[in-house]
Amino acid sequence: MANWFTSTHPTSHFRHNLLAARTTPEARYALLFNQLTVRPLDGPVERRTLDANGIEAALRDVFGLAVEPDWRPMIEAAVR
Repeated sequence: MANWFTSTHPTSHFRHNLLAARTTPEARYALLFNQLTVRPLDGPVERRTLDANGIEAALRDVFGLAVEPDWRPMIEAAVR
């Protein structure tokens, strides 16, 4: 029930913000709007501000998503 609520309710921040997270054996990756944070297990935290092309690349290469062309307006809005 909680998953349904967070993905469908009009006030859910999951419906209005670009965010992604992934954990691998090497690091934890988080994307919020255009800010990519990498937390490696054995190193300093790295934070990068991405442009629209960088967001697309991160979604594809870091988070393993098949980026669709109709995502572009949302990606561009995350940069603003």
